[in-house]
Amino acid sequence: MVGSTAFKAKALKNGNKLNADWVYSFRDFYRQFPELLDAEFRDTKSGRGAAARPKLWKIIGDEILFCCRIADLQHLSCCINAFLSALEQYGASLSGSGLDVKGAGWIGEFPAKNITLAINDGAIEFELATEDLPTEEFERRADETPHNFDFLGSAIDTGFRAAKHADADKFAMSAELGALLAHAKDKQIFLREFRYDGRLSLKGVNGDHPYPVVFIDTERDPGKRDIRTRERFVLKDSVIDAVAIRDFLKAYLSHHNYEIPTLLINADDQAHSLPVSYQQYRQKWQDDLEGAQKQDDSFDASATAGDDAVDKKTLTAPVKAFALRKQSDAAKRSLREAWVQYHIVPGQPSTYKFVRERLQALEHQTPASKPSRRRKRGPKPEDPKDPK
Repeated sequence: MVGSTAFKAKALKNGNKLNADWVYSFRDFYRQFPELLDAEFRDTKSGRGAAARPKLWKIIGDEILFCCRIADLQHLSCCINAFLSALEQYGASLSGSGLDVKGAGWIGEFPAKNITLAINDGAIEFELATEDLPTEEFERRADETPHNFDFLGSAIDTGFRAAKHADADKFAMSAELGALLAHAKDKQIFLREFRYDGRLSLKGVNGDHPYPVVFIDTERDPGKRDIRTRERFVLKDSVIDAVAIRDFLKAYLSHHNYEIPTLLINADDQAHSLPVSYQQYRQKWQDDLEGAQKQDDSFDASATAGDDAVDKKTLTAPVKAFALRKQSDAAKRSLREAWVQYHIVPGQPSTYKFVRERLQALEHQTPASKPSRRRKRGPKPEDPKDPK
């Protein structure tokens, strides 16, 4: 929402303070805009098919955030076009009210470089089933019900920073999204016009080096559009060429060691090579899975053979100390650092899992009996297939 602070202050000053008019305006916004976006997407080429639609992720103050797993350039273009059309229609309905709407967009790679976290009753929930080895099923659940998850990573941070430069007449984008949409425009899939006002300083992004924020022209006033066109003639500026903006953004991303995003053109396009970051992530995922299975097999062998010589008190004390130390360390670190501690450090996740299971087995062991065999393991975690 644009102008929301002044609108609410004015409504409280002039109206009923116990039942202010701005309340109804914002209720309409939270209810009607998602419905309008859904209707606009269903009217696109991808929306008429089986492609995933943008879904509500979260509400932050007077902002509504949507997200969607992108299949290809055509799908991406349909999502952006639907969002821009919804902005135009809803903005027109607010004409004369003192309110307006603006939008921004960005794209991020999952599960590599950015991460997905489950949310339960407003708190981060580390699920034992996916804590050590996140699976494709876990990512699919996040796609289906994103409001039950949070997404963290540098791409998310950059997107929020770029969004601060959006306005009612310009849809702001991250450089990665701009490069993809410029490529889509070159392929005649995306037809909107681009704007570029130079590089901007985004706090904490790319070492605070100026960052290229690209815009899509969303000016809705015909008179203002005409003035801008005539001004362009005076300044001898031409419409930004899609190939030029795409090549510029790709050169910038490559020079600053960003991974250049790639997508298929459409569902009929031939498969392309996966991003390097995802290939590295998948290899690490497979290595961790093999390590966890080997330790599980070793534990099963030990439990089957029996281990009467094990001193329960001697083993339990270090195990409990280990668990308490991990809890203390996690509390002292940020959420992201804690995730890296539990998921990235080679060997550590499996070790924690093994120690936890070992302690549980000993707690149920009587001095005169052998440890019982742990119940049969569930199915092998599904291999992550494609990054989103």
